[in-house]
Amino acid sequence: MTKKIELDPETERLVSTYCEKMHVDFNTLTNKALKYYIVNKLSSKEVRQAKRKNETDTKLINDLFQSNYSPWMND
Repeated sequence: MTKKIELDPETERLVSTYCEKMHVDFNTLTNKALKYYIVNKLSSKEVRQAKRKNETDTKLINDLFQSNYSPWMND
């Protein structure tokens, strides 16, 4: 799924600096950051419900919970 993201100038400078320093592309950063944010905002019950809605996402949800316990950009 492709989405267009418009960053404000300050965020764009921060993202650019971070991506250069960490040698990560914008898409990778965006996906990891969104997953990290969402998993930390949803309750475990909500995650289980999402899991039941689409069993093909089981691996994704399991990966999100596992990565939640380590620094989120050290994958």
